[in-house]
Amino acid sequence: MAKKKDRDCLECMGYCNMLDDDDYRCGLGFEISEEAEGGYGTWSVAVRPLDNKCEVIELPKTKEEFVRTAASLGIEWDIEDVLTVEEYDAAIW
Repeated sequence: MAKKKDRDCLECMGYCNMLDDDDYRCGLGFEISEEAEGGYGTWSVAVRPLDNKCEVIELPKTKEEFVRTAASLGIEWDIEDVLTVEEYDAAIW
């Protein structure tokens, strides 16, 4: 049986909207980790959820879905403060 591929946090709105606390948690409350991957001349940073606990949810695709999903997990977000993956990418690059 093939190993299931871990989720890539860089493709999730949760990573674009990190919680402002002492834990390294995405905006949906899941702990994440950053690890160097690759080899000679091809290093990159992989951002993945710890223990893949976020697999219990459907990844939100819109700001509205993100706010709804976060609320169902006990986290409140103002939709005006939420960045999409595209907005986040444009802001950092």
